Amino acid sequence: MSMNTEDDNNNNKTIHSEPGFKGLIAGFAYTGPAARASRLKLPVGANVQVDEQYKASSGSARILDKVTSDATKRRTKRSATVLDTSSKRIRAAQTITPLKEVPDYLEKDLDVVFCGFNPGIQSSTRGHHYAGSNNHFWTCLSESGLVGSTVVTYKDDARCPADFSIGFTNIVSRPTRGSSDLSMKEMSAGADPLYAKITTFRPKVCCFVGKGVYEAFSGKKKFELGLQAEKVGATALFVVPSTSGRVSAYSKEDKLLLFKELKRVLDEITASKSLFTEDAILHQPENDLS
Repeated sequence: MSMNTEDDNNNNKTIHSEPGFKGLIAGFAYTGPAARASRLKLPVGANVQVDEQYKASSGSARILDKVTSDATKRRTKRSATVLDTSSKRIRAAQTITPLKEVPDYLEKDLDVVFCGFNPGIQSSTRGHHYAGSNNHFWTCLSESGLVGSTVVTYKDDARCPADFSIGFTNIVSRPTRGSSDLSMKEMSAGADPLYAKITTFRPKVCCFVGKGVYEAFSGKKKFELGLQAEKVGATALFVVPSTSGRVSAYSKEDKLLLFKELKRVLDEITASKSLFTEDAILHQPENDLS
């Protein structure tokens, strides 16, 4: 749900790739918000735009305004990041035991694929996605309607593709204590493999769990939470805040609002395919390998 409202009428403007990204993702320029420099290249003649009816529908703008306002207030008030103290004991054990990667759970044509930063210590130790004791992911997923009335936990991640058409991956597979232990270079290096996963498995929506994940993937630094105006192939892109309990700028209620909005967007895509016109689909440049 991209809520930007600036206009950019230059439909044919090409945004060149930054060095190293190899132009694998088509350009994120469109006739909604003004185009900003990114790693992505817009195909010549493409007319990428936000569906204005979508922007105004079902209180989407109000949801984003509320979440953004609440987050701003919390940033002003908080004096320190809330730490997951239970992970300290696990962290001490990792001085002896190497951290293990958590496997992807992907199948073709899923409804949603969630992409996080990388596995944390508790996820690595338990062998499941979003397994931190203070992580809000599974609560938000259970209460969003994306899994019906089922209450799911991290132990259910492996069955989510078959039972709920939901998959999991990360932009970096290497486990760390927290996402702050990852460099932007390492996350950006994960963009190409993630792009390949999206184009191979073709989910209806790829949901980035954490603004930093989408920043590393797209090269964009300024964007709103929610549905983005851009697509990769036929896959819509959606951004929610990190669900880690350490991210205190957004409350669990704020995160849940965006998960419910994801459900609404998915339902609309499934029902009508009307969120984007054919011209809005971004394609990989065929000849640009720079």
